[in-house]
Amino acid sequence: LDIKLATYFPDLFVLYNDKNGKLIKELIEIKPFKQTKPSKSKKIHTKLQENLTFEVNNAKWRAAEEWCKKFGVKFTIATEKNLFR
Repeated sequence: LDIKLATYFPDLFVLYNDKNGKLIKELIEIKPFKQTKPSKSKKIHTKLQENLTFEVNNAKWRAAEEWCKKFGVKFTIATEKNLFR
């Protein structure tokens, strides 16, 4: 297992007031839906590449979720499925 320190830059950090006037802090990561799930490709090379991308993203998201919990920030992964309804 090779563990290394990395820097993560999320796509958006948004501050807004909800309908009750409460300040909400939200970290938003935007990714294609395909990169948020393990690959279903039948081609081995494609499957390996897509699964590697998914695992890297997943590791970043776990770290981001931990950071968000620590600082009271909402974490959201947005894809074309929820951006373009």
